[in-house]
Amino acid sequence: MSVTTSAETRPTHRDIGLSIDRNSKISLTRQLKQQIISKIYFGIIRGSSKLPSVRELSGRLKVNPKTIRKTYHELQNDGYLIIKPRVGVVVKAPVINSDRLDTHVKRIKFVRQNILEASALGLSPQQLVTLIQKLDNPPDRKQLSVVVIECNREQNQWFANQITSTLNITAHEVLLEELAHPTDDVKDRLMKAQCFATTHFHWNTVCEYTKRNNKPVLQLRLAPQAFKTIVDIAKVEPVGFFASDIKFLQGMQRALMTVAPKLREEHLLTADINNPKQVRSVTAQINTAFVSPLCVDQISDLDAKVQVQTLTFKRMIALESMDTLQAALLME
Repeated sequence: MSVTTSAETRPTHRDIGLSIDRNSKISLTRQLKQQIISKIYFGIIRGSSKLPSVRELSGRLKVNPKTIRKTYHELQNDGYLIIKPRVGVVVKAPVINSDRLDTHVKRIKFVRQNILEASALGLSPQQLVTLIQKLDNPPDRKQLSVVVIECNREQNQWFANQITSTLNITAHEVLLEELAHPTDDVKDRLMKAQCFATTHFHWNTVCEYTKRNNKPVLQLRLAPQAFKTIVDIAKVEPVGFFASDIKFLQGMQRALMTVAPKLREEHLLTADINNPKQVRSVTAQINTAFVSPLCVDQISDLDAKVQVQTLTFKRMIALESMDTLQAALLME
């Protein structure tokens, strides 16, 4: 179970795997910001974790402390970090635009702890749920809905499918570009939803466009285990990425290279699942492939020259994101 820790017991990321390229045209501050933001997104650096001090990080990277201090302050201004006197630099917990939701997140964690305690008493999670349902009538989940807002259809549908299957609610999809000039259908979805969900890359934009709806906007983060596996393999040999939306492929490739700066495009090969020639070209160079959950059936139908191991992950959305989403849906 994940619990909120005090400053004294707060998990610390002393070595967060940052690196700099002194030959790059990108400033050192921007390089460090991009890496830290991506590591937060992929769950490598978790919310409430303490980062290395300015002196410690500047010594490790052999850069001017002013560069590290500027990086931390800019990330604090952007809402990613909190700089606390006598405590240090702390990663901000997933942000939402609703003060009330914090209490509901704590309630979800409280319930998870009670599941563990119920197990010690011989109650399975199913038996505990049955007991709770006898005491109170649960909400009709079919009436609950969330709108997932992303910049590409692949990730939109990917997130929506997992939310629907995990929480048994309705998850609608809206493209980020549709918020600027929403159709009547989009307006209707936004109006009826209990909350909105997006990645932190688009959180500020979504908050701005949806503020008139006065509903929580939640940040979706990816489960770190899945992408740690991909990065670990890519450090040894190329990994293939197959999906149907080129924007999704390009974005995932860039994000992974930011998380692991030593990776290059030749380590992360991408292919449009609807282009058999492109898929065969990539499979000829790899032993392992990550296939978008939406395209698993398609990859098995392709007549690829080389058989590859397909990576599949039960959960792609981080558990803390699902807890926050569930809490928002259960708010009264």
